[in-house]
Amino acid sequence: LSGGAGNDTYLFNLGDGHDTINNQGELGYISFWNRIKSDVDTIRFGEGIRADMLSRSRKNNDLVISINSQNSITIKNWFSTGDTQLVARVDFFEFVDGSQLNIKEWYNDNPIVTSGTAKDETLLSSNYNDIYQFGRNSG
Repeated sequence: LSGGAGNDTYLFNLGDGHDTINNQGELGYISFWNRIKSDVDTIRFGEGIRADMLSRSRKNNDLVISINSQNSITIKNWFSTGDTQLVARVDFFEFVDGSQLNIKEWYNDNPIVTSGTAKDETLLSSNYNDIYQFGRNSG
């Protein structure tokens, strides 16, 4: 799915499978030094999808939102930096009951937990709440 300038709404229902959003939004300028994202983009979930059903993971610079093993949404470049990050962001989840959830706040409130193994690993963090668990013989 591709979005452009303006307020985009992406519809997602159970059974839609594994979709990818490539949001190509627009930056507005308050001044030369102060850039803002000038549009508001939303993922609207259909019947049977609730906030407590959503989980997330990171794949390279992409945010993957999973509802179950059969349904997921990948938001391309969610973890990119600078203007790419501002443009790529989708801002809200919206549910059938009309409730909304700010995706950035949801992400911060639900940190990804990464557990180490006995092998040597490289762990990458984000600008959000990350949790790394290490134990005896971890790398």
